[in-house]
Amino acid sequence: MHLGTFAQIGSVGPRNLKHIVINNGAHDSVGGQHTAAANDKFSFPGVALACGYRTVSVLLTAARRFAEKNQTWASVRSTC
Repeated sequence: MHLGTFAQIGSVGPRNLKHIVINNGAHDSVGGQHTAAANDKFSFPGVALACGYRTVSVLLTAARRFAEKNQTWASVRSTC
């Protein structure tokens, strides 16, 4: 999905849309290059809010929750 799509969805604000993003950090369709979203500093929730999404939720995996609780990752964000 392109950033323009994010902005368009945010500006229209459809009430019946649930936008789910699963980030694997790679462009698999063109050889698996890393994306900017693979960086811990990148925030899909932040981008969504900046593009006009009214609400944003983040679902963490059990492994990530464990890591966050035990502070084994340098930067773990669960909200924006």
